[in-house]
Amino acid sequence: MGYPIGLAPDGSGNGTRPVDMQRWIWSLYRADTAQIARGLEVSGRSNMTYAFNSGVIIIPSGAERAIAVPVDGGTVPTPSAPSSGKRTDYIYVGQDGAVKVGTSQPGGTALIDKRTVPAGITATTSTTSLLGNRKYAPLFGSSMGLLAYWKQGDADLTKQTDARKRMCALTFTVDSDRRVDMGLQVSYEMTRNANSGPDQGKTASFIWEIWIDGVHRRSVEIAVEEFADTKQNRVTWNMPAGTHTVELYRERRLIGTSDPDNDYPVIRYGGANHWPATSLTIMDVGGVE
Repeated sequence: MGYPIGLAPDGSGNGTRPVDMQRWIWSLYRADTAQIARGLEVSGRSNMTYAFNSGVIIIPSGAERAIAVPVDGGTVPTPSAPSSGKRTDYIYVGQDGAVKVGTSQPGGTALIDKRTVPAGITATTSTTSLLGNRKYAPLFGSSMGLLAYWKQGDADLTKQTDARKRMCALTFTVDSDRRVDMGLQVSYEMTRNANSGPDQGKTASFIWEIWIDGVHRRSVEIAVEEFADTKQNRVTWNMPAGTHTVELYRERRLIGTSDPDNDYPVIRYGGANHWPATSLTIMDVGGVE
């Protein structure tokens, strides 16, 4: 039987056991593999050692159990550089809290960096990190951050002549029921033809459709003005645990023109004025209300 964490042992000496602490830590973090809770950034030094900051590792220790491994900042040596070619250093932490360097990552450890060691170097400042995104163990209930992202890559002032088009299909996975925010941003304007002058009164709109897992969930109509303009629209849904696909469709409507071959929207993106991208951003914003 477990014992409440934070209470003194009872009269019979029963108190908190290691397994109670492990289940409590497991309840706090989403971590199916050993991951960083915070800290442990690695940097090169003027000799063949790496420096690392203090931090904490979360390591699964069994079914519905995990341990938190605190690590003090310090340095760890690596062997001399190879005389030719290159080597890959794996810098990792295990259950003993020791930071080690090897030519591979053992199971049950958390990788805090992965670096290429060129031939002949004498300082780790000459190494290059290959780790990319560090694997963090987020707290349950906290945001999982960016889940998926799309932007329209057409060059600035590209004609938008499609009557209807699927703009993107994005897939993401949430491991529990979550609140998910979808933000649509568009940057367009109507053409200004050299022979016809400003497009006064010649406007358009796009009907944007959001489909989730094959179901049409939302439509929004966003006008395209005779001047460059950026507009946003947001919607938030409860999403069940699992993998989901979001499709974004765009359907054009022309208003105030009888010459659709010459009067049409163009995208604004980048350029001298640094227009923001037409995009769809999908963010996790926390647990279901």
